[in-house]
Amino acid sequence: MRKIRIVLGIAVWAAIAAASVRGAFLAGPAAGRAESVATRVFKKPLRIRLALPPGEWTAPGGNVCMKDREGYSAVGRIESVSGLRSAGLAAEALIYPEHAGRLASDSSVRLVYNERTPAWVVKTLFPPPMRAKLLADIERFAVDNRAEFIDTIWPDLKSVIDEAFSIIEEDFLKSLEARGSEIDRLLEKHKAETFRKEILPVLRREAWPVIREESAQLVDSVGRELWDKLPMGSLGLRWMAEKVPFTDDDLVRKRFNEYVEKDALPIIESHTGDFVDLAQKIFARLSRNPEITSALRRCLSVLAADDDCLRLLDGVFRDVFAENERLVRRVKARLSDPGFLGRISAFLEKLTPLLNSTADSILLNEARDGINPELVRVLRSQLFMKDASWFLVEPGEGPAAAEGSVFDCSVFKD
Repeated sequence: MRKIRIVLGIAVWAAIAAASVRGAFLAGPAAGRAESVATRVFKKPLRIRLALPPGEWTAPGGNVCMKDREGYSAVGRIESVSGLRSAGLAAEALIYPEHAGRLASDSSVRLVYNERTPAWVVKTLFPPPMRAKLLADIERFAVDNRAEFIDTIWPDLKSVIDEAFSIIEEDFLKSLEARGSEIDRLLEKHKAETFRKEILPVLRREAWPVIREESAQLVDSVGRELWDKLPMGSLGLRWMAEKVPFTDDDLVRKRFNEYVEKDALPIIESHTGDFVDLAQKIFARLSRNPEITSALRRCLSVLAADDDCLRLLDGVFRDVFAENERLVRRVKARLSDPGFLGRISAFLEKLTPLLNSTADSILLNEARDGINPELVRVLRSQLFMKDASWFLVEPGEGPAAAEGSVFDCSVFKD
């Protein structure tokens, strides 16, 4: 981690130095550089006009760029802007003499807005080929270290499940007790005045031990399936992205929440049949318990068909599961525990060699002989607040553009 911070610091100053000389000296032999400087000094730039769509904007000093093997190079700048934004601004651009011949009469020009968002930074520094390779490397790392990871993290997750079960048990009984008046009305309605004296003590004493014992295997199996679907590669990539300056420092939490919504909940829903089978097993065991059967037999058959009873059960379900803020708050607190997060971070530190390799890919160009032009774009945008908008020229096939040529601009948000 220290290495990437040092290297990124060096890159900032290197980018400043590179930006200061890039305008005068282009990559190439010394003679070529001298010729480029001489061309800019002794030849006049090409003046063109750029017509912006209504509502769009730009400012003097903005860059006009073309793409080359190094990325995007400035081939001109905006000299002045006139007109009303509501009607469509007109920008006068100067194309540097050494690049004037690259602009054709049928060239297309796009006004590009840099969003300057963390997502843009990640997209710019991690292009699709790099992301694919990183994901493959991280997935391979996850497979190679799966056993160790489970030994390190699974006990914490199992503890969260056990604590959640304890809260569910407590709140189930509290919900029944809080609905004593509703239960009393049902008891009075069905002439079962001894219900509270017999049923509730039996549930505490006999039912919950059976429920915990029967559900342990399914809960463990579902928990491991949830673990297997945990997006190690994606979480690892976002963990690395959080270490990059100017990015969102909440990427891991957001991805984990996305995992809960898109993977965890569907997995649980897919086991609905298993939970139904589990409920049947539990009721089968409870039905063979003489204490429970003797207490319930008198009222269950009647209550099961009673609308008031069904409404009562729906309320209990909401208290215990759907609207249980204590359960949600406690699970979130456990998953945010510094010790738990520390163990995850310690394991992710094993990714340091991969992170260092990624840092090199971010800092250097493909030839590994210069700074990554995409990093320069990010530094200019995020650190120096440059290039909020710029123009990208796409070469055409027609004759060279003439002085005063007008180009209609399309808009692209990077």
